[in-house]
Amino acid sequence: MRLYFNGCSHTVGVCSGMYDIEQTYPSKLSRKFNAAFINSASPRSSNDRILRTTVEDICSLGYSPDVAIIQWSYYDRFETPLMLNEYAENVKGWKNNRLRELEWKQYGPWIQLYRGEENEIFHEFVDKNKTNAINSFLSKVILLDTFLSSHNIRPVHMFFPSTKIIKNNPIIQSLLAQCDTDNFFNSPFLGVESCLDENEFARGEDNHFLEEAHTFLADSLENFILNNIPLQFNKQNNINREERMYVYPG
Repeated sequence: MRLYFNGCSHTVGVCSGMYDIEQTYPSKLSRKFNAAFINSASPRSSNDRILRTTVEDICSLGYSPDVAIIQWSYYDRFETPLMLNEYAENVKGWKNNRLRELEWKQYGPWIQLYRGEENEIFHEFVDKNKTNAINSFLSKVILLDTFLSSHNIRPVHMFFPSTKIIKNNPIIQSLLAQCDTDNFFNSPFLGVESCLDENEFARGEDNHFLEEAHTFLADSLENFILNNIPLQFNKQNNINREERMYVYPG
C-alpha cells in the first residue's frame, strides 16, 4: 500500500520539541498499514500550494498512491512565488519521503494581525470577501478530488480549521452539492482543530498539537479508510483569536 500526504505544519508535525517524524500522524498511519508514503506538507501552507504541489507530485511520481490524505489549511492563506528554504529545519526529517527541496514562500494574513495598523485595509478586504474565499476554497477541493479520483487514488479530505461561515449560504450549498462528501474525513464546518480542542488534546508552546493528538488522528483516519466512518464529535469549539496573542499556527 502507498499513501500520500499534503497539508500545512499540522501534517509536518511542527510542535514544541517535536521534530521526530515517528510522533506524527502521517508516520503513525503509514505504520498501521505497513505502507510506503510521501509527505509533501510544508509549514504555513496555503490551500493554493496544497493543490498545486499535489498535482505536481502525482504527475511526477510514476505511480499512483492508493490513498491521498489532504489536510486542507486555513482558507485565508495564499502564497507568493519566492523560492525559500526558510523551513528546511522543519521538513528535513522527511527528506526520504519528499519530492522537492525548496518551497514557495507561504503567507497567512493572520500572522500579521498584531503587527501594525498597515494591515487594516487588507484584513477589512478579507473579512468582506469571506464568501468568495470559501467559494474558491471549495472549488479547489472539488478540483483536487476529481483529479485524484481520475488517477484511481482515493481522496481523503481533512478540513483542519473550520470555515466559520453560515452553512445555508446558497453559493456554499451549491458548491457542496458538487462535492463527493463520501471522501470528507470531517465536515468543513467543524474542523479537526475544533475536535482536538473539544477533546482537550495538549498543544505545545507554538500552539501545535502534541503527539497524543497525532495518535488520535492516525486511529481516526485508519477507521475512516477501512470502515468509512468519518470523524465524530459533538460541537465546534469556537476560538477567539483576539484573545490569543501568539503567532497563528501553521
